[in-house]
Amino acid sequence: NHRSIGYGNGKAYESIYSLISGKKARIRFTLFGSRCNNSGRNVITGEGKNRLNVVTIGTEMAIVMTTPETVRRDNIQFLYSLVANGPNKYPGAKFIHRADGTKIRLGFAQATQDIVLNIGDIVHRHIMTDDICCFNRQPTLHGYGFMGFRVKVANTKTQCFTECVCAPFNADFDGDQMAVYLPLSEEAQKEAKELMASNKNLLKPQNGEPIVNPSQDIVL
Repeated sequence: NHRSIGYGNGKAYESIYSLISGKKARIRFTLFGSRCNNSGRNVITGEGKNRLNVVTIGTEMAIVMTTPETVRRDNIQFLYSLVANGPNKYPGAKFIHRADGTKIRLGFAQATQDIVLNIGDIVHRHIMTDDICCFNRQPTLHGYGFMGFRVKVANTKTQCFTECVCAPFNADFDGDQMAVYLPLSEEAQKEAKELMASNKNLLKPQNGEPIVNPSQDIVL
């Protein structure tokens, strides 16, 4: 539990506990805090009109985050329209992974209108309403600190969700920040939607008491 437990070669070395616990340690700083296109972090505010499993994300944040979608016969025209918009117009796409392993960055492509999509290609598009995400508030003290939500994209500067789900996250709206993580594979999306969804985890397994309940303004 001590920050330093000794010296090696004249340099202080740290305990295992101090390396993995705290904001600046391995898990929260290096793993959860890494910069990528599939996660985002923002201040939270309450939204009483949202359903239990819906989180509202602003357009400015949605245009930065991407989720992979495989090209199929039923969605190829939709993905063509996103590719044509490119990375800077919402809704659009940032890059394409070909089946042969090549990668096309749409921000550097001269003419996105001329790109041909093939069945099996993966288009990394902007997140949109009804996409599945995982919503997390640190410190994650139990499983309910990491739950599945549906995305709702709107013109807002913060992340908004109903006050009913504050208790599992131990969240309040005095400047708290929460993180959004996008599950990438179809299996992960299914798990977040069916097993981790906040509207399907209403009771504590410990004693059956409700963990999600109306409070404060939401009662009115």
